[in-house]
Amino acid sequence: MDSQKLRVYETLHSLNQDSERVLTDLRSLQEFPFLRREFLRHFQVVMEETRAWANFEVTEAMHSREQSTGRGSDGYGNGGKNATPIRTMC
Repeated sequence: MDSQKLRVYETLHSLNQDSERVLTDLRSLQEFPFLRREFLRHFQVVMEETRAWANFEVTEAMHSREQSTGRGSDGYGNGGKNATPIRTMC
């Protein structure tokens, strides 16, 4: 795995961990009765959608990059013949 690819996936991993921390904090805030739960729930949904969108865009860009360089996701230069196809978001 080349160093740029590794850095991208490490950064994506970090983004996912940090997103989960934000979601945990938003759930914790729901314990306070004076805070409006419907807005906190809305923020959770927006955060989950944002994370999903970021994951999709990054993995799709990496997949496209691997295909254009003739290297599949398996890293063996076989054009991705052994790679699992990426599903598109609906």
